[in-house]
Amino acid sequence: MNVLEPAVDRALLESAFALIREAAEWLRAGRELGFGALADPQGWLERIEGMGAALEPGEFLDAASLLETAGWLRQQFREEAVKFPLLAARAASLGDFRDVLAAIRRCVLPNGEISDACGESERASRRRAIRSRRI
Repeated sequence: MNVLEPAVDRALLESAFALIREAAEWLRAGRELGFGALADPQGWLERIEGMGAALEPGEFLDAASLLETAGWLRQQFREEAVKFPLLAARAASLGDFRDVLAAIRRCVLPNGEISDACGESERASRRRAIRSRRI
């Protein structure tokens, strides 16, 4: 949620509060959402909106962590869809970035160095793929 705005649409408010109730129940049960260790993506997300922008290797690793968390959440809520249908629907709407995640993990080493296994043409194609997708 980027902006809080007053609302008077009863159906919209009831829908939002139902989602909040499910999320509170999820957390009360001692479950995690997985966001605690994530770096704030705001800076690099804004930067890659422009033409010709590219991420630094460390930012690719941050993006990989975000993509892993999104995939993990999709799986967690898929398994709990009966008990948490609203959260499961929201998580199901997240993009499937497994191919991008695999490419990042293959090309950027944990220390931030570019792997020899990642050739220049593959690097260029991954940059294009990441620019064309929105998280």
